[in-house]
Amino acid sequence: MKPKVTVAEILAYRSLRAPREDRSILLVPSLHSIAGAVRQNILCKLEPSSAPGLSFDGEWLAKARREFVHAALAWTGSYTDTGWAVPCCDNVARGRAPLLLAGHQTEMFHPGVWFKNAVLSRAAQSVGGLGVNILIDADSPKTAAIRVPTVVDGRVTAFAISPDRTETGLPYEELFVRDWDCFSSFGERTYRRISHLVPTTMVREYWDLVQNRAAEIRQLAWSVAQARHLTEQKWGWRTLEIPQSSVCDLPSFAEFAALIWNQAEAFADVHNRMLALYRRIHKIRTEARPVPNLRRHGDWQETPFWIWSADQPRRRRMLVRRMDHCIQISDGTATLACVKADDFVGAASVWADLRRQGIKIRGRALITTMWARMILGDMFIHGIGGAKYDQVTDAIIQDFFGIRPPTFAVASATLQLPVQGDRAPARNVDDPGELRQKLRQIRYHPERFLDLAALPEKDREQATTIIGEKLRWVATPNAPENAAARYRAIVGANEALGTLLRRDRDKLLQAIHLAERQSRDATILTSREFAFCLYPEAHLQDFFQSQLDPSLA
Repeated sequence: MKPKVTVAEILAYRSLRAPREDRSILLVPSLHSIAGAVRQNILCKLEPSSAPGLSFDGEWLAKARREFVHAALAWTGSYTDTGWAVPCCDNVARGRAPLLLAGHQTEMFHPGVWFKNAVLSRAAQSVGGLGVNILIDADSPKTAAIRVPTVVDGRVTAFAISPDRTETGLPYEELFVRDWDCFSSFGERTYRRISHLVPTTMVREYWDLVQNRAAEIRQLAWSVAQARHLTEQKWGWRTLEIPQSSVCDLPSFAEFAALIWNQAEAFADVHNRMLALYRRIHKIRTEARPVPNLRRHGDWQETPFWIWSADQPRRRRMLVRRMDHCIQISDGTATLACVKADDFVGAASVWADLRRQGIKIRGRALITTMWARMILGDMFIHGIGGAKYDQVTDAIIQDFFGIRPPTFAVASATLQLPVQGDRAPARNVDDPGELRQKLRQIRYHPERFLDLAALPEKDREQATTIIGEKLRWVATPNAPENAAARYRAIVGANEALGTLLRRDRDKLLQAIHLAERQSRDATILTSREFAFCLYPEAHLQDFFQSQLDPSLA
């Protein structure tokens, strides 16, 4: 067993950057090394926790894991066949096989994010375990629209196209289809925009799947996720999925949350100290990154949970305070419930009562991955952003719970759109800045660009005379009595010589215009941030398979 490291070592800067080249990946550790990391994480769970209250013994961990696996099996089974997973789920629930996890917001993300799901499936297969992807539906998207590149008046640009007239500021969980005409036309509207660049885009076929799911469940974000998951299954990937909202309604999660509420002040102190140290090490000046501090509001303590109601579905910070032997729960406007102090099992009943009243409690980012990594899974696969903020989670796990944090994997990729025809990003594009600098040099130092031998004799003699006069003035020290004459002579010489370079200057201006257009187009078309549904399905499948299959060979 490796010894615990210091908090400063946990929070140290990690150089994790998105791959720059097309068809390149970041995967740490490698697939070959994940099995060893999984075994090490399993040993971590044998260490006793020093946190007061809930005992993280084997029986309770097994209960939490069993609830989670069965819930994931049921949710995935609501829209696809899960017969393949039943034996594996039984082994995982009994602790006979490892559980690997990943998670992301329920949106049409870029292929680099989707690569995590590919790794999850392959890694789970390689260790004889089960992979479960958690759909983070408690976050609030700024927009449901995706950026779609297209050509307008001969220029490449990008439009924002939305699948629905959704209300902004709501959690993904609360996004239901509102405008069915807008929703049903999304695939065709998007295809018309991108088909000039990517004729074989999968967007129409994918959106047919989304519409089929939405016709049954009406929930926008879940329909997007289920259609993506059905595509993965068609490719042979084997994972289960479950929304974060369903995870947060499990009794074991309520018991874990009650532990945090009972120690709210102590937890907030550790949480904020670790954030302060992280910001200092990483030279972050804003208190909003990577996550905000947990603050006091009078005698109420903010907790790392969101709370809202069905009739007021905007997230509020959840507050608690201890009153005698009771932990009161508030959304900042009213006291909503009371949990008996140290009664963790009773907290699940209170949680269920609140849910029946339409009140929802959801973990924030750090709590969600803390629960997934420390309690449920044997390996969590992060993207780059999650890997950075979960360094704070690691520090909290070690400082508050007194256990060594389990390691996690990091996976990301860059895959550019396979743009067809003459709009494909040009290779070896001239640098517009360098060309503009050359144009400036022609203006102020035309003599350097003149080929005197190629000029007609009359022009050559004239140019030679002008250059000589200019060089004489350049060599003359600048003084108050000659400054004006010196300036006029040099400018006049440059203008006269410039007339002999007019054709060169015009060609250079055309080259600058072309380079700027090519650079602008390339900036748009080589972005790694376009939604996966804009790509050809075969292009995506080939990329994922080519990156992961050799590692398993």
